[in-house]
Amino acid sequence: LFGPRQVVETPEFHRAPELVWTGHEFAMAWLDDRDGAEGIYFVRFTADGVPLADPARLVPAALWSTYNCSVSLAVTDAGFVLAWSAVWDERPGWWPVPHSQVRFMPLDALGHATRDSVVVCDQYSSFGTKCSNGQLRRTGGEMGLFWTAPSHDDGYASWTWFVGIDTSGDLVGEARQT
Repeated sequence: LFGPRQVVETPEFHRAPELVWTGHEFAMAWLDDRDGAEGIYFVRFTADGVPLADPARLVPAALWSTYNCSVSLAVTDAGFVLAWSAVWDERPGWWPVPHSQVRFMPLDALGHATRDSVVVCDQYSSFGTKCSNGQLRRTGGEMGLFWTAPSHDDGYASWTWFVGIDTSGDLVGEARQT
């Protein structure tokens, strides 16, 4: 293995890195505001930590707040799946409306989006309960996306939700509380 190495070489704000191993290289996604507006970036590395390309912005900021954002990355047969949660103000100005979503997007083996993102949780909230903490996990040929959000019946209690994703990046079934 290699020693510590700086992989993001800009002085701006970076956080929430997510690293995966494909079996022959690493890939990483993270939140970054190098252009003055936060977005999600992606880069692949050789097994010894050498970047294979410059970091690429996959998801631009959409009036995001950095409050409670998360990034998750998983390896698929065709490349990767990126998932994220974010909170933003849908109506900027004097009377904001906090809005949160959990989304995922399939990526090819080079880290390019193969289609638009898919929303699995979408909620307005003025009480602080929201879609958050989206996390991907894969075991063998199965993958799932987990997140926390209020129940449809009880807007105050947080529940863990789950939806299956196949190895090509398509939803399997409907989201359900666990």
